[in-house]
Amino acid sequence: MTPEQQRILELESENRQLKADLAALASLVQQLLQELERLKHPKNSRNSSVPPSKNENRPLKTKSLRGPDGKLPRGQTGHEGNTLKMIDAPDFIVEHRPTYCKHCGKDVSNLPSELVMRRQVLDIPPIVPKYTDHRGFETVCSCGRRTETEFPEGVNAPISYGCGVEATIAMHTRQYVPFERMSECFMDICNLPISQGAICDILDRFAGKAFPTSQLIAKQVEKQQSGRL
Repeated sequence: MTPEQQRILELESENRQLKADLAALASLVQQLLQELERLKHPKNSRNSSVPPSKNENRPLKTKSLRGPDGKLPRGQTGHEGNTLKMIDAPDFIVEHRPTYCKHCGKDVSNLPSELVMRRQVLDIPPIVPKYTDHRGFETVCSCGRRTETEFPEGVNAPISYGCGVEATIAMHTRQYVPFERMSECFMDICNLPISQGAICDILDRFAGKAFPTSQLIAKQVEKQQSGRL
């Protein structure tokens, strides 16, 4: 084989490799363009059938946002812990006094006793929904005209959920709880029936109230970022 023929074979091999690299780059560019389009128009629980648990801004359970700092995964020296502590003014007091002697069996219930130890149990009372009946009256004035009372703000329907229920629903969304599980939670824990549609309506009202404030915050952040450039 002459040097010219050898050179031709080398060039043909390089050409095939360049074509393969070009095809790989074209495929990568296409993937990046698709990812960019997805990031520009993300699908979430608000604009599609994607459940709240699949929202893009939800951190993965297995992914920590904290970088490595060389510290062991435990309470650090000097850190103020959150150990459960007893309080001096409990809501309820239950006294446990001896009724019989553990040694001879005699009745000691009427004998004086002294406090030797305390133990406290922290618990949540049963959650029971409370219904507030708003009743509107009308009065006939001496002028002969009738005047009806006005209901407070938020009391707009024959039956509706109060601000406590709405605030709890808003808190559940921060934990990325799906609507179905949220509805089950209210029924199982609070004995309060609420449909997924009602949950969606409440969140829509919250979003409407929060939108002006969120826009103001976004503008302030953008202004600060522009000032740093």
